[in-house]
This record gives sequence, structure tokens and C-alpha cells, in this order.
Amino acid sequence: ALSYGRAVGKRVTVGGNVKMLQEKYEQDLYTRIDPVFSNGGKDSVNAFSMDLGVLWNYRARFFWGTSLLDVLGPQVGLKEKEKLPMTLRTGLGYRDRQTSGVLDFVLRDGTIRAGIGAERWLAKNAFALRMGLGMGENSLFNTTLGFSVNLSVFQIDYGFQFPLTGFSETAGTHRLSFVYRLGRPSKQEVEPGSLEYSYFELQQEKTDLEAELKRIEAERDRLEKVLLEEATQRIRERISTAREGARHSGAAAGAAVGESASQGLQTYVSRPGDTLREISGRYYGNPNRWKEIYEANRDKLGRGGRVKPGTVLLIPGKGGASPVDPSPAKETRSAAQEPEGARKLLKAQPAESTAAAPAKTVLAAEAPAPAHPAVLAPVAAVSESPAQAGRKASAVESSPVVSGARQHMVQNGETLMTIAAKYYGDPKKWVDIYKANKDKVTRGTVTPGQVLALP
Repeated sequence: ALSYGRAVGKRVTVGGNVKMLQEKYEQDLYTRIDPVFSNGGKDSVNAFSMDLGVLWNYRARFFWGTSLLDVLGPQVGLKEKEKLPMTLRTGLGYRDRQTSGVLDFVLRDGTIRAGIGAERWLAKNAFALRMGLGMGENSLFNTTLGFSVNLSVFQIDYGFQFPLTGFSETAGTHRLSFVYRLGRPSKQEVEPGSLEYSYFELQQEKTDLEAELKRIEAERDRLEKVLLEEATQRIRERISTAREGARHSGAAAGAAVGESASQGLQTYVSRPGDTLREISGRYYGNPNRWKEIYEANRDKLGRGGRVKPGTVLLIPGKGGASPVDPSPAKETRSAAQEPEGARKLLKAQPAESTAAAPAKTVLAAEAPAPAHPAVLAPVAAVSESPAQAGRKASAVESSPVVSGARQHMVQNGETLMTIAAKYYGDPKKWVDIYKANKDKVTRGTVTPGQVLALP
């Protein structure tokens, strides 16, 4: 028999099987002359049949079941057509984790039979014993004995049926079954209210929560992408407006301001406990610049500027509202535009020092190093008075550069890009400095006091 069962509700299970029936006879002198056996030419009969059943768990640990056996009425006659009669079986059962009991009734060919049986599992459900009694019309009275061995997913069942009346000179009937379990037991197979039942409920709740979490995370990622695109679009509009204003006013530096403003945009995913002041201090070195972050992310923040964990924040350029590229090509001024004090100091500098470190560039506080050294906020440029230019030139002169060996000691606020702009006039040459100092620079981050070799 090949059997299958499935739960159709919390308390109802249905099933069925398809089976092959065979009956075989030993040939002797009488069967060889009996036309029923085709004069010895036929010694067996085969047929296919089907059984159906339903099980109702009407109360905890109590069951009622009914089955119809041989519903197809298979032909089992040797010579003439003879149908196997359909059998109705119904009964009540009790089951907990170790004990099972059953009382059932069988109706076949107008004859009623009754049976009672019990089963007990021992040694932590590794071994079971069972027995039963059957009685019915025509002095039918028999007994059954059996045992089971449970090997986790495998189980071996053995049963022995012996007639106490009606038959003689018989060794009884032996039944042997091998069971293989696929997967874990279902929720319907465990006792309601038990610890295992509660475990199934918690597992289901966990699965539902994980599915809901995945849905929320996907929605969050989608919203973050939309917000970042909107913020980028607003910045591009501001850049376009700045360019238009620069074009109308005749200030060619407006386009450079707009380009560096877009390059200076960074993003930061907030963590539990973050505040705007802490983030401002981390990126700008000044917690009082939190308002710049607030203005760029007003629609994402909570009441009073509260930062929710997991929020993608836009960090404006470190130099403030108008960060620019520190490249000397974009910062060239005419001699008439340079303050007089700055011109004098620049003339006092060697040609290489003047080209490599323009006195008019003031570095903003460095933000935390990003994952790749190329993703660095641009340097801010501000106008300086002659006195400030003089102090800057003095600072450049006092920079601890080892002559001849082309080395540089990192100062507070410096990055690979600012050092490249200082010595080569091109911040993009930071890659050359990075390659020459791979053993000292971690992920593009330099720290004050480090001595770098300059190729």
C-alpha cells in the first residue's frame, strides 16, 4: 500500500491509499483437475484497490476516525467475477505522548466485529509495546501483540495476530512495517497546550515577523533612494542657480563653486544615540555647525532635530555653503586681486613653494575618513586679510618638510588631497602619495604626526 494524509483544518485530517492485492495457492493433485484453477494453469489472483479515511480530533487527546476499505470493489475471483466487499471501520481513540488506546468496530458482509487495544512508549519514546483483543460473530476471538523501535526518522513496527478460537494448527499472522518520516512533525500532530505546541506557535510568529521585517527594510531602502535622489536634484538646481548668477555677474568662479559643492556632498547612516551636534563635530570638527546638517535634512528629522537610527543624512561640503576645488587652476587670481600683504609674502616664497601651497587656501576640519580615499570632502576657500595671509605663509614656511628627501609630516586637518594640492598643485595626485605610503596609510586616512614620502 502507498498511503498519504493531509490536514484540512485545525482538527480534521483526511487520507487514503492505493494498494495491490495478491492471493496465491499451492498446486496439488486436486487443483490440477479443478476447472476453477484452470486445471492447474492458474495459481494466483492480483488486483488493485483503494482505501479512504478521515480523522477528527474533537477534543485534546481524543479522536474519532472512520475509514472505507476497498471502495473500488476489486475483482478477486479465480474464474468467475467476484468483488471484494467494501469494509466500514469506525472507532474512538486516545493519545498522549506515551500512551494510546483505541476501541473500534468493523462492518463487513453484514458481520460486525469489535476490537480494543493499547500502546505504551518507553525509554524516552525509543521503544513501544502494544496488545489487543478482537471478538465478533461465529465465535471469533483473537489476540494481537507487537512492538516498535523508533530510530529517529526511521521506525520499525512488528505485529503478531493469533486466533484463540475457530482455527487450529496455525502459526498466526505476522506483520512487519518500515516507516520513514519526512521533515519535522506538523503542528497538528502534537498535543495542543503542550510545550512542543507552543514552540510551533513561536516559530510561526518568528517567521511572520521576519517576513514583515524584510518588507519594512525593502520599503526603507526604496524611500532612502528616493530621498537621496530628491536631495541630489535640489543640489543640482542650486548649482544651476549659482552658475546663472555667476554668469550674469561676470564672476567665473561661480561654476567652480557649484561643481565642488556637488562633489562635497556626503551621506551618513545614523546610528543609535547619534545627535546633530555629535555628527557635526565628527564631520566638521565643530559641533556648533549642526544647523547646516539640519537645513539639508529638515524633512527627515524628528521633532527638535531628533535623529532616528538608520536615517540617511546628507552632509554638505565641509567648507560650508560654498566649498570649492582647491586646485590652483580654479583659484588663480590676477595680481590686482591679491591683497598687497599676501603678494609680498608670496614673492618671498620659493617658486616651488608658492605653486604648491597657495597662501589663500584655508583647510576646513577633516571629517571621518570614508571607506575609500577618493571619497573625500573638498577643501573650502575663503578670502583672507593681509594679516591672515601672513600667518598662513608663516605656517607654510614652518611646515615640517624634510628637505632633499621629499618628506612631509601630517598636520591637523590635512588629507591626502590637500597634501597633493600643496606639493603638486593638483589634489588628484593623492593616489601617487597613497601608493608610496601604503604601509602607513589605512584606507586613505592620515593622522597628525605621520611622516609621508613624496614621490
